[in-house]
Amino acid sequence: MSAYNLSHASLRGFYDMMYGALHSMTITNVTVTGSSPDFVTWEMDLGFVMAADDEYLGLKAGAKVLTTGVAVQW
Repeated sequence: MSAYNLSHASLRGFYDMMYGALHSMTITNVTVTGSSPDFVTWEMDLGFVMAADDEYLGLKAGAKVLTTGVAVQW
């Protein structure tokens, strides 16, 4: 699943593949923090159900997944 130095077309294909494998994504418990006006982080709990098997992650369609997401803006 290594993806680096992608062109715009390749990046779009990567996200199409990634989000195409998900069904019913939920985002809860969003927390916004920052150490200055120029730096902000968002932390959130992500839950989703796999719409397709993912061989790389070893997940089957229908599996429920809970994880934490982080977005950083500087």
